[in-house]
Amino acid sequence: MKWGTGVARATLLLVCLAVLHACARSEPPTETTLKLPPNETSALLSVKNPALLAAQGWETAFWTVSDEARAEACLALIGHSKSPPTPDGWEALKVTAQAPGAAKSDDAEALCRHGDSIYLVGSHFGKKAGPLQPKRHFLARFLESAAVAAGTDVEVELEVVVDAFRLHQAINEALRRSAIPLIACTEAETKAFITETLDEARKDKEPWLDRLTPADRPINIEGAAFLPSGALLLGLRYPVTAAGHPILVAIDNVEALFDPAKGEPSVARIWTVDNEGNAAAPAGIRAISRIDNTLHVLTGNLDSDPDRSAILEAHPEGQKAVSAHYMFPAPSPEAAAIRADLVRQFPGYQDVEGIAFAADAHVFYVRDRKDEIAVLHE
Repeated sequence: MKWGTGVARATLLLVCLAVLHACARSEPPTETTLKLPPNETSALLSVKNPALLAAQGWETAFWTVSDEARAEACLALIGHSKSPPTPDGWEALKVTAQAPGAAKSDDAEALCRHGDSIYLVGSHFGKKAGPLQPKRHFLARFLESAAVAAGTDVEVELEVVVDAFRLHQAINEALRRSAIPLIACTEAETKAFITETLDEARKDKEPWLDRLTPADRPINIEGAAFLPSGALLLGLRYPVTAAGHPILVAIDNVEALFDPAKGEPSVARIWTVDNEGNAAAPAGIRAISRIDNTLHVLTGNLDSDPDRSAILEAHPEGQKAVSAHYMFPAPSPEAAAIRADLVRQFPGYQDVEGIAFAADAHVFYVRDRKDEIAVLHE
């Protein structure tokens, strides 16, 4: 397969997107499994650096992250070449990230690109049973062009910031202002995620204590993409609307998270995807990818239940939604609700967590499986 360039690539991209738009698919794509301990993966983002591709002998490759490690230890690459090292041409390798003095972080759930900068976004959530954990409230970034490749060793310089509940506060305040009816909040949910977090913060005299209130909802971020405007679009796995629809939040002044002298991040707009999910099977955002002015989102359940989940105890219906891929034009600031086009459903799958497009517009997905990485492709 040749990866298109220039006008040919742009034309092919438009054709492929038109085909996706016209016909939703449900047959399973091809699945390739890879081993890369800890074999957890939560995002997918295309590599655009030709030197990095050439150094590994890959025709296409993707950044991915594990959700079970600090930001410095979670990055990996998945690449494909026609020439073995493996029978099917796929391989995965860990990336070394240098982040001297970085605060402790955990649970990377999203990857996105702004120019040459690759951003990692933490879940801003907590353990499944609560409470919220400050180390999960982080963003990190590195320059893709500065990635150093020597054989199978790839190294990046990572800037990590633990945002001390600044995004949590901004999103909660914006949700309250929006008056969007949210999925019901039980006393048990509030106790597990908010009350216990406040209690721990008071005991430890945390400086971010005033950024939480008893009326807050836990925020679980799993998708991210920069909009053409430069705002950072965040996809929430939780909460969803009272009708079970996913929520998207656009953040302005993201740079302030890395440089507090630049003020505070702010919520520019909130949208809901009103034709996905319902009260009987609510659906949240699992991943976002942007191609020019088109957004592609993966949706799925509110939580899985290998362990105790306070969300599912409050909302047992939150485990029912299966993975699906939708697309829609980048929404205007004036819009309130989005009607998305279904591209593909994944019957029986509830763990599709990453989506990215190769240079020739082929779509790739990744599943979050415990014992291996599963790449899905046509």
